[in-house]
Amino acid sequence: MNWRFVWFLALRYLVSWKKHSAIIVVVIAGSVFLYALTYSMLCGLEYATLSRTLGLAVPHVKVEVSPRDYSKLAELLESDTRISAFSPRLLCDSLLVVGESSRGVRVIGIQYSLENRVSKISRYIVDGSWSVRDDECVIGVVLADKMNVSVGESIYLLLPTGSLWKLRIRGVFETSISEIDSYVVYVDLSELENRLGGDKTYCVALRLKNPSEASMVADWLKEKGYRASSWEKLAGNILRLLEVERFYSNALIGSVLVITSLGIVNIMLMLTESRKKSIGVLKAIGATSREIFSIYFVVSLIYGVLGYLVGLVGAVAVAEALKEVSVEFLSEKITVPFILDSELCFLSLVFSIVVSTISCAYSAYRASTIKPAEVMRFE
Repeated sequence: MNWRFVWFLALRYLVSWKKHSAIIVVVIAGSVFLYALTYSMLCGLEYATLSRTLGLAVPHVKVEVSPRDYSKLAELLESDTRISAFSPRLLCDSLLVVGESSRGVRVIGIQYSLENRVSKISRYIVDGSWSVRDDECVIGVVLADKMNVSVGESIYLLLPTGSLWKLRIRGVFETSISEIDSYVVYVDLSELENRLGGDKTYCVALRLKNPSEASMVADWLKEKGYRASSWEKLAGNILRLLEVERFYSNALIGSVLVITSLGIVNIMLMLTESRKKSIGVLKAIGATSREIFSIYFVVSLIYGVLGYLVGLVGAVAVAEALKEVSVEFLSEKITVPFILDSELCFLSLVFSIVVSTISCAYSAYRASTIKPAEVMRFE
């Protein structure tokens, strides 16, 4: 096959179809623009949701262990280079009482220095301090507003044992996660342990250098005889919601692909019909059906590349101008950045090529099957 001949005619066709070529390139560019922006926002949504949730509301890995076995587990965790920090937690449900008001809360006993390395909670302190000691606590800003208390004031916790624990508010945090800001009270681990008594279980929260290794670390700990869970299991509901978002995004892009392809198919069929005589002449002087098909295929590739470049430039320009958008997810407003990485750019190119080649495939086949004698006799 003569590729010089194929490329020469493909470029000639591209130039001679100026108006129609421009329409096709704009249509493909629009679909690439929508594809890139949609998935950059989806990647941003996943990043924003997981970055807020992991480590704070959900640890990378959770290990359940009795207090007497904690020191042995700590030695094991310190020896693994994949683990950057860990913190023991003691959980219980209690009733917070202020005057005549009361509210159910989740009490978390922590060692404040270790906990801060795992959850980075100190960065969310908006009033007071994070250093929880003895009969002190740190509460969420929503909980503080609902109970009308502030730093320095006292609250009471009615523990499961029936005892009443008087605490002074050391600090107030705001994570923008309603479940934490509205219900969580952090207290000193040793104090809570002494007041609860009986058999207790620590929930040791692990922070990994690479969260994607959570499943491997959890499996490794299970082999050592510990009950461990990765964040993929702990945050299953969030991941399922993100999968639903991705499904609807795929459905939207699929609809765009179908509509775009149908429009380009109509244009290319019209152009093929207008070129019947010239195609018949080319085949009469020796051009093969394969070469005719390749001419249209090359034209479709050029349309795809041009549409990709125009669409991607537009998507990058919009993403750089907006930087981020606020959306409502899980009944909360979160800030979602646009993430246009190299992988998404490559996938956008693949999407553009697929749109252009699929759309032009039928017209290329029609052109390659034209019989010179029939065309000339019709003319």
